Amino acid sequence: MIFALNGQQRSGYSKMLSVEKSTRRPTRGASLIEAAFAVPVILMFSIGIVQAGLMMLAHHSITDLAQIGVRYAMVRSGDTETPATASAIQDFVRNKAKGLDPNSLVITPSWLPDNKQGSSIQVTVEYQYPVAIPFVSKRNLQLRSTARRVIAR
Repeated sequence: MIFALNGQQRSGYSKMLSVEKSTRRPTRGASLIEAAFAVPVILMFSIGIVQAGLMMLAHHSITDLAQIGVRYAMVRSGDTETPATASAIQDFVRNKAKGLDPNSLVITPSWLPDNKQGSSIQVTVEYQYPVAIPFVSKRNLQLRSTARRVIAR
């Protein structure tokens, strides 16, 4: 069926389409509103992933520092010319700390039972890791690692 309107011919189907278009609700700007809700969630998730990776890096670093401190002390028993003291181990470990705040490190060496060959040396490294996620309360997580070895000489 064809209708003539002011000299133009229109089929019944195209007339129905033009009526249908005029009754639909406008959807302009809907994707902008959806993006306004989705983008902050995606950003927070992404920042959380980055922070978790940085925290794992810090934990790996303090584990490595504990191992370094034990290796330093296990070859410097009280029987050697330059025995390892608690302050010497702490200074050595602090100088090896890269990417961490050396003032936030707590290094605790202990000898079981004493600083002689055949005894054990244990070094514990603690670090206050600052969690920095926007819109979440700032707080520190305590990371700790302990290493133990037998004093070799």
